[in-house]
Amino acid sequence: MPTLTLTATKDSYIASGSPATNYGSSGSMSVSYSGYQEYPIMTFDFSQLPANAFVTSATLKLYAVSNPSNRGVGTSTPFSVNTITDFTESTVNYNSFGGSGYYSGLVDSLSTSQNVPLVASGNWMNLDVSSLVKSRIGFAGFMLSYYVNGVPYQQGFASRNYSGGISFAPQLVIEYSIGSLVTINVPIICDYTQNEASQIEYPYNATINVGSQYVKSNEGDTYKFMMLYWNPNALRSDAQVKGANFMARTTYASTLSSVAVWSFPFGQGATEDNPYKMTVMGSYISGAGWGALTGETWFSYPLTKVFLGSRQAGGTSYGVYLRNEISGANGVWLISEIYSRNSSYPPYIAVQAVIPNQAPNAPQNPYVAAAASADGTYYYINTRTPTVGWTFNDPDAGDSQSQYLVQVVDNAYSYVVWDSGWRVGSANTFQIPAGAIGADGTYWIRIQVKDAAGMVNIANGSGGGDSNFSHVRLVIDTQSPYAPSLTIGAVTGTTIATTYSLFNDPAPSAGVMPSGLFVVVDDDVGNRVATHQPAVGSTSFTIPGLTPNTRYWVWVTYLDAAGNWSPGSTKYPVITDTRAPDTPTQTNGILYATSNGVSWSSFSDGPVSSGLLLTTLYLQVFAGNAWRNVAGFPASVTGLSYNFTGLTPSTMYRWGVTYTDYAQNESSLNFTPFTTNSYAVTTIENVVAGGKVYNDRPKIRMKVIDANDASLLDLEFQRSPIPTFTSPTAVTMSGTPQSFNVTAPFASGSLVTHTPTNTLPNGIAYIRARAYDSKDWGAWSAVTNITIETPTYPTTLAVDHTTISKRTIDDIRNKVNTVRQARGLAVIIWTDSTIKDWTNGTGSTNIRAIHLIEIRQAINDIYVSLGVAAPTWGVDPIIDITVKRKGQHWIDLRNAIAAA
Repeated sequence: MPTLTLTATKDSYIASGSPATNYGSSGSMSVSYSGYQEYPIMTFDFSQLPANAFVTSATLKLYAVSNPSNRGVGTSTPFSVNTITDFTESTVNYNSFGGSGYYSGLVDSLSTSQNVPLVASGNWMNLDVSSLVKSRIGFAGFMLSYYVNGVPYQQGFASRNYSGGISFAPQLVIEYSIGSLVTINVPIICDYTQNEASQIEYPYNATINVGSQYVKSNEGDTYKFMMLYWNPNALRSDAQVKGANFMARTTYASTLSSVAVWSFPFGQGATEDNPYKMTVMGSYISGAGWGALTGETWFSYPLTKVFLGSRQAGGTSYGVYLRNEISGANGVWLISEIYSRNSSYPPYIAVQAVIPNQAPNAPQNPYVAAAASADGTYYYINTRTPTVGWTFNDPDAGDSQSQYLVQVVDNAYSYVVWDSGWRVGSANTFQIPAGAIGADGTYWIRIQVKDAAGMVNIANGSGGGDSNFSHVRLVIDTQSPYAPSLTIGAVTGTTIATTYSLFNDPAPSAGVMPSGLFVVVDDDVGNRVATHQPAVGSTSFTIPGLTPNTRYWVWVTYLDAAGNWSPGSTKYPVITDTRAPDTPTQTNGILYATSNGVSWSSFSDGPVSSGLLLTTLYLQVFAGNAWRNVAGFPASVTGLSYNFTGLTPSTMYRWGVTYTDYAQNESSLNFTPFTTNSYAVTTIENVVAGGKVYNDRPKIRMKVIDANDASLLDLEFQRSPIPTFTSPTAVTMSGTPQSFNVTAPFASGSLVTHTPTNTLPNGIAYIRARAYDSKDWGAWSAVTNITIETPTYPTTLAVDHTTISKRTIDDIRNKVNTVRQARGLAVIIWTDSTIKDWTNGTGSTNIRAIHLIEIRQAINDIYVSLGVAAPTWGVDPIIDITVKRKGQHWIDLRNAIAAA
């Protein structure tokens, strides 16, 4: 607790035995009562005591420079200490200070009496003046007096001029704490106008106007007094009064230039209705009034001494009456009137006092200034130098903040990130400096305060785990969210459908601001048309209320909870279009058997278009008696062409294209018909599976039929040693060497013969063929096979042989029928099949010309089936005589069949 030691600024003593003598330069001060009186007087500089000091004790210390006379050391002796006004040290004497028992330098009603043990010379005598210093109201110092009738006493005490030095001068030791300097309004509990009475402490039958809204004072034929009462106990008992002023409001322009104030307590049994039962106390003050007042106005009149007297007097009520002391000029009586406590402007006593200091509350209503948002738990902000604020609150009215402390604590509340230290001042906002918070994230900021006395707030903090502090919790996010994506959907003359991505923000993120999604519409020159705020978490919104056939720019942005804006999405131009796109021009491609590559003209929509949203392709097939959609159509496509595939050959189709713009306007649908190409059908005409030929380059004859009677451009022939054709030998008409005996193109229905360029090996050869009609290759013909064998003969013939054996003829006959079978011809039933062999004797053979001729005819049939000329037989006539059936004829047969 602070202690202040004051040394007397002036001191002297006054002596009734030498009333005109000044002792201001004396080295000692005398106190005595032995037929005359001597009173030490001294002043102190009370300005060194803080205005809000709450005095707990005050001791006046006097250093004895002589032993007490007539009373022994240690004897308990009564002393009185009075408060005094200032004096002039070099001139003050008994007469100037008052004399004759009335001391003008005394301050009324402030004195203390006590028994103090006397001290020997060289010791300090201590007097308790706590009650006086606690009520320090305008006094400058003290006067010490002793008076016990019949018991003389005298003793000297060191003055400021003592030879031992200033350290032995009178001292005032004050212990105090820093309290609160406050103004407390004490209400008037009773007021009325008192008519003149000879003795106010006795009942008087005049009207007193209790309950009136006015009280009055005037001086004239009949005096009227203002009677005012209050309860001294309305002021808290520990309040140390520094001043008290009567506060009242006049009812009209009035003057009270001089006033007499008498103070008195209620008498026993007094009430507001019967306030006469009182006892007058001698607290009479005469002084200046409140001067001239203009109109209705509040005024203040000092009643400090009276109020202090009422506290010392005790009781529950105390009063004064005020009356004018002088009359007005030229016999005009002065009249004053004020509003009473029953009016709208009740009077009161404004008491200035120091009360004991109480620790302040923890900072109230902590907040983060300029936060973008808050949700009751967190503040969200986009700066690492946030400003926090609070309200200072102290149970002592008028107390103020003297220091504050601000700390930043990590989110887990485990360590202090930054500490401001105690800072002097009454500021109730503080900005965290740059660098104190090094990264985005979640933090606590906590605050403590001290009051004017330096007391730290009590542990009633809010918002966090440590009640010694008040807290705010904040999320710092300085990064902008990512730009959203945007897709324009359906557009009408007055609406635009949009879809967009969800909020996305780099970590650590404050999250999206409630209502932090903005769909923005600008006009064509950048002016804002509308800003819509769909629900956060939505991914689509249809913009309403637009003007038809107008270009707009649409974009989307997000705002996070910390106040960071995302970059805007791509801005899309959109036209609220009401005109359908133009119908496209449609063109068929080359018609294949299973495909058609079609194309159409570009999108066109007039001068004000919302743009192409969708291209729709239709394909229908004529099924029996109606058009039906082909599976998978209509379909959305891109570009300006499409290749229909998987079509059925020789089938009627139709197709069409429509354009749809963003405003959902669709062009007219027109169909373009087409018929798919037919496949060319190839048939191998002269090969029958199971037959056999003896020509290692056998001719293959094929017939090609095309339903469209198209000109056939190419033909492909394949042979393979196995029926699966995994590794065929292929020959095409357009290939090299040219192996077909036709010149391209050839007409549908043509017979085409193929002669292998190279000799074929013996064995089975699987063969197939197909034709090309300039659009499609036809299907492969049915696979057939042919057996190739090198011929062997049972006999050897010479050209001039005249006898032919049956074995030779039978061999030739068998080979002819075998080839005929391979070429699809009927086998021959030979004439006279029971020819005798020449081994039966030359004369036994019965071979005739018919036998040779029918074999020749059978061979000719084979050649005709191949589409080639028949062999040229020998020129000699065949007659039915033996010598004309020579070996040459049979050799020709063998050669012909081997070449078939």
